[in-house]
Amino acid sequence: MAKQTRFNQKMIDEYVSRGFWNSETLADMCDHNAEKYPDQLSFVDSRSRLTWSQLKLQSDRVALGLMELGIKKDEVILVILPNWVENIVLRIAFLKAGILSVFPALTWRQAEMERTLKSLNAVAAITPNKFRKVNYHGMIEDIRSKLPSLRHLFVVGDDVPRGAKSYKELVEKPLERKYPADYLKKTQFGPFEFNFIMATSGTTGAPKFCEHSQAAYKVLGRTVIERAKITSEDVIGAIAPLSGGSAIYAFFCPLMVPARAALLDWFDAEESLKLIEKEKITVAIVVPAQLIAMLRHPNLKKYDLSSLRVVRAGGAATPPNIAVELEEKVGCTFISGAGSMDAISISQAYVDDPPDVRYFTAGRPTIGNQIRIMNEQGRELAQGEVGEIQVRGACTASGYYKNMEATIEAWGELGENGWWRSGDLGRLDERGNIVFVGRKKDVIIRGAQNIYPTEIENLLFTHPGIHQVAIVAMPDLMMGEKACAFVVLKPGMKLTFDEMVSFLKNKNIAPYKLPERLEIVESLPGSGDVAKVDKKALAKMIADKLKAEGQN
Repeated sequence: MAKQTRFNQKMIDEYVSRGFWNSETLADMCDHNAEKYPDQLSFVDSRSRLTWSQLKLQSDRVALGLMELGIKKDEVILVILPNWVENIVLRIAFLKAGILSVFPALTWRQAEMERTLKSLNAVAAITPNKFRKVNYHGMIEDIRSKLPSLRHLFVVGDDVPRGAKSYKELVEKPLERKYPADYLKKTQFGPFEFNFIMATSGTTGAPKFCEHSQAAYKVLGRTVIERAKITSEDVIGAIAPLSGGSAIYAFFCPLMVPARAALLDWFDAEESLKLIEKEKITVAIVVPAQLIAMLRHPNLKKYDLSSLRVVRAGGAATPPNIAVELEEKVGCTFISGAGSMDAISISQAYVDDPPDVRYFTAGRPTIGNQIRIMNEQGRELAQGEVGEIQVRGACTASGYYKNMEATIEAWGELGENGWWRSGDLGRLDERGNIVFVGRKKDVIIRGAQNIYPTEIENLLFTHPGIHQVAIVAMPDLMMGEKACAFVVLKPGMKLTFDEMVSFLKNKNIAPYKLPERLEIVESLPGSGDVAKVDKKALAKMIADKLKAEGQN
């Protein structure tokens, strides 16, 4: 049994008694929808359209097929896929088979994959062969010899290389005829077990793996459904990737209502507009960078977006002027919320909140959650005072997988008295909405993807020509932030921007982590202890320089 690290029986009993959690699973919901609405569309993408009955059948077959291959309960499978319907089928199949899973971003490369596969002792990986010219299967094949536990490599699509297993064959093999109708009811994850693993990183870039449960996801789904007023008449559009926290609603909200979801496999502003028009999307889930690109696209007025009722942006802060621009140009309602892979969800706004709440706050706490604002001395602050945002409750992660030390460090203690320390600074307004004012961490959020400066600095420190380096955020209208590298060179050495990028690419890190500007300086400013770099001064320096250049 996948026992949750933090949650104890007392907490489970409390969340059940207060109506936050119940015994129904997401797999149960899928099967119920298949029985009641067999021919109704469930999930669609550019390649496939699945009804609820097809979703049930395919998830049953995949679950049974994986179990027949000897994959056991609580073993881990890594899946890197675009927003395809297979992404949804697999999530439900894993729930039914009792198999743990992790769905990292398509932007990962060998370094991130190897580290995660090894850390989780994963027994299988499921990828496309190639997608958008990236050879995902080849990346894993290249590192397979270093991973003794990795027994199976599956490929989704018709182009299956020699030595890989075909996902399509799993779906087409009628194993359901071989087993009793209720067979998977005995193997599926219970509602209070954790069943999903979300990969994140600490300030050093070392991975942590967050435990997520169906019970907590359902609380978040209920919150989003109630506050966005989602019904079975809605079409939910996953413009943001399902691998991130922002679009995960497009997985479980359709199961709960039920509603249809339309999935965009790779972001392109015009393709997003086409999808909204074609599928008549009513609730679009985006990250701010995507929203900006869509609003600023020259062909925006060419597309009929009148079906749009709500746009929910997450993953990073949306500039208020962008929210206003959306509502003026498209005529829908903007809402946002706050969360993290560690905490799952902190807060969500309501569609009928006044504009100042929807534009300038992250809304009120998610159903079942409590929020407190703490100062550096551990004292809870009054309404309006700024301090660290901390959260606990029914819609939080249950800790870090097989990492008790990190769990206690992040929550303070196990059990009901643990509070997750966000590292973000904020306050509560007079209506109970959370207002974020900054981050304690140095994390750079580029279009909803985190860049951890220490990881990039440590790589650049290995460059033979670099004496000192500091990675800081620089403002960017489209992405929110990008990484800028301040470098002090060794005497007589030279370094160009292209040389720096080429050096980092050879380290096999994800492209989004690459610095997008290089500043060569004679020295780095110190803060307090001269050995500590004053990154605030550097961030101001590059922001001022960009402003002087007429950018941002």
